[in-house]
Amino acid sequence: MAAKLHELEYFPTINQMERAFGDSVGEIAAMHLGLSPKKPDKGKVQAMLDKDKKNPGKFYLVLDGLKLTFEVRVGTTQKIVLNTLDLAAVKDIGKRRELLVQLNMRASELVSKDDLKKFDTEHTDSASPAVRKASVELGEEIDKLENELDNLKIMQTAQNYKNTDYNPWDKEFNEWVEKKGFGRFTAFVDDVENGHGISAQGRKLLDDAATSGIQAKTLEAIKAAEVKGDAADFKQARKEVIANVINKLLLPRYNKERVTEITKEVNETATKLAGLKKKLGALETK
Repeated sequence: MAAKLHELEYFPTINQMERAFGDSVGEIAAMHLGLSPKKPDKGKVQAMLDKDKKNPGKFYLVLDGLKLTFEVRVGTTQKIVLNTLDLAAVKDIGKRRELLVQLNMRASELVSKDDLKKFDTEHTDSASPAVRKASVELGEEIDKLENELDNLKIMQTAQNYKNTDYNPWDKEFNEWVEKKGFGRFTAFVDDVENGHGISAQGRKLLDDAATSGIQAKTLEAIKAAEVKGDAADFKQARKEVIANVINKLLLPRYNKERVTEITKEVNETATKLAGLKKKLGALETK
């Protein structure tokens, strides 16, 4: 069977190799393979580029049977193997399967869903079709949870929940604000920004000076203008609401609550996943 390739990053010139190597290392690290890529010798790579001026250099993960390699290639005939992981040497069947799942999630050209099903069937120590079928079904459920857990862990550390400055386009935050009953704050700042006048919800903010976050002198200037029938300038009030309430109080609370919720989901999913892996491990014994 021909080796399978997963392209990582490419570099047209040697000056861009460092960047491409770093990006490739990052992609591999996200797969949790325990593979430590070795940086290629620039002189050797330059010689490859000089020999084939039509093709850029490319970093690849290559799976040949159960041997996974990290390589740099130029064209189809020149390559340097930078590291190798022999999956066949991973005797723990559960651990080997986890490595295959990671490859499936981020490099499906190397390991497909069908490859995982085949693995589960081949490693189930039973002649019973029902047991083999159960093994495959458990494997599919595990793969689904592995993907969910991976996404949850990414969300857990995402920039979305580290923001300290109000972003009116952050849909999730705005939904949270409405759900918690803080819609008057974002309504007011958005009303001022779009210049179409203060909405009923934004007006609620001005009517509750104690919680508005707007300084007394700023509110007085607004009220004085309105009493005279002049157009009030709400720009300073908007700045104060953002600084004193949204950025200082609401965003930190939102960030903390969402991370707490996601962490709970991570723990629950991990527990469920561990239980399923234990069941599968009891079936896959060879």
